[in-house]
Parts: sequence; C-alpha cells; structure tokens
Amino acid sequence: MRKELSKNIYFRILSLLCNAKGKAKAVGLFEVFSADPPELRDMKIATKEQFERAVLLFHQELFPQAADLFQECVRFGEGDRVVCSYLERCHHLEEGRGQKGVGE
Repeated sequence: MRKELSKNIYFRILSLLCNAKGKAKAVGLFEVFSADPPELRDMKIATKEQFERAVLLFHQELFPQAADLFQECVRFGEGDRVVCSYLERCHHLEEGRGQKGVGE
C-alpha cells in the first residue's frame, strides 16, 4: 500500500533551514503539491529539477545563477508563486550586493 501512495505524492524542496532549533545540520522544507490543480502540478513536475537546483544555488548565495534557473521555470508556465517569490528575492539580493560598493 505504501508504494501505491508514493506514486501519487509529488513534492519538491522549498528551502534549507540552517538554524532549525535542536538541529546541527540544515533541515529541508518541502512542498507537497499533489493536490494542486492539474496544470500547476504538471508544471511543477516538469520544472522540479531546475527549481531544486535553483533553490540550492540561492542558498549558496549565487543569486544570478539561481535567477536564471527560476526564470526558466517561469518560461515553462506561470502561476507558481514560489518561483516568482524566489526570483524577486534573487533580484533584490543581487541589487543589494551591487549597492554595497557604492561610495566606499
């Protein structure tokens, strides 16, 4: 029965929590999207690899590279609010880096 359930459960990593209380190592935060509308679910399945690679790049503070992969996810289809949020955060954080050197 467990194998049957796992075939219908779709998930992806959303974030790495480095400061989880009581944990020495980073803890993954996952999104289960099995119950999403079919169009959105299919889009998330198709972009899962790029999305998860982008999340890892984001946490390595490689914001331009992460933004490129998140942008690929957006090109595949709209409606994924998490992708849009990450993309916005990448641009914001990269702009902040660029401004650090101004006037120093």
